[in-house]
Amino acid sequence: MPGPSVKRKTANIRHNTVGERAMTIKSINGCIGCGECVKSCPCDVIRMDRGKAVITYPADCQICHLCRMYCPVDAIEMSPEKSIPVIVPWG
Repeated sequence: MPGPSVKRKTANIRHNTVGERAMTIKSINGCIGCGECVKSCPCDVIRMDRGKAVITYPADCQICHLCRMYCPVDAIEMSPEKSIPVIVPWG
């Protein structure tokens, strides 16, 4: 017997919220459509839509900053109230 279906919440980009919670990714402005953020995200939070990156599943974001670090034009801005410092193992 198949398990229950899983529904994901999508972002209300205009108000930068998911329900009443602030999103981790504040905005994506100046996207050039390279797709590096989509490829780097381990949680499938960002998808391409009409040649631009969009925040699709913000509740799944694990705040790893990979999307922001791989973006060649620094188009991704993280919400300061939800963000944590980036910790890298190489010092």
